[in-house]
Amino acid sequence: MKIFVATFPFGKSSKEPIELLEKTKWKIVYNSFGRRLKDNETEKIISEFDGIIAGTEPYTKKAIENAKNLKVISRVGVGLDNVDFQACLDNNIVLTYTPEAPADAVADLTIAQIINLLRGTFQSDREIRSGMWNRVMGRLISECKIGILGMGRIGKRVAKRLCAFDAEIYGCDLKPDLEFGKKYHIIWKNKEELFKICDLITIHIPMSKKNLHCVGFKEMSSMKSGSFIVNTSRGPIIDENALYSLVLNKH
Repeated sequence: MKIFVATFPFGKSSKEPIELLEKTKWKIVYNSFGRRLKDNETEKIISEFDGIIAGTEPYTKKAIENAKNLKVISRVGVGLDNVDFQACLDNNIVLTYTPEAPADAVADLTIAQIINLLRGTFQSDREIRSGMWNRVMGRLISECKIGILGMGRIGKRVAKRLCAFDAEIYGCDLKPDLEFGKKYHIIWKNKEELFKICDLITIHIPMSKKNLHCVGFKEMSSMKSGSFIVNTSRGPIIDENALYSLVLNKH
C-alpha cells in the first residue's frame, strides 16, 4: 500500500498520527509543498497512490479517473465539497471523513471570535502596536442576541458553550432538534428573522450547491447596524461581493 498525506500541516501538534501511519509499514509520502495543493498538482500526484489522507485540496472527476490505483480518500475534517463524490462512486473509491475530530476545535474558535468581536480585542491590539491607547467599549455576550445558522454537530457545541455566558441564543436549522433546543433554551427562528433580530450571527452549515451564497445581500442588509457575522464554514456560503458592497457603503 502506498499512502499520500495530502493535507498540510499534518502531525504538527502531535506526532501520534504520523506514528500510527508509520507502524503500518506502508509506504507513506507527505505533502512536501508546505501548503494546500492546487488542481493540477493534485491530479499529477495522486495517480500513483492507493490511499489519500486528504485536506481541502480539490479532487476533480479527471483527477479521480486518472488515479487507477486509488482505493480510498479519507478526508481530515467534515466537509466533502472538494471531492467529486459521483466520480468516487463510479470508480469504486471509498470516501470517508472525520466529522467529530475538528468539531470541538471549531466550536472553541467560534467562541474566541465572538469574544474578539464583541470586546474589540483585535482593534485594541492594532492600536497598541501603533503606539495608541484608547479604551474600546465592548459588549457583554449576555447583552447580545446570538444567532446560530445551522444547529448541527458544531452549532450545538457552540450553543452549549454560549450558555456559560448567559447568552440569548437564537437557532435556525432545516430540521430543528426541539429536544436540544428546550434543554439549552434555544429560540427557533427562520433565516430571515435570524438576521433581522440578532446582534451577531455565527454560521455552521455545509458547503453545497444549495448553500452557495446562502447568506447574501438580502440577509446581510437586514442586519442591525453594528452587528457581526462569524463564518467558520466555507467562504462561498457568504456572497462576498454583497458583503464588500455593504461594508464599502458602511451599512
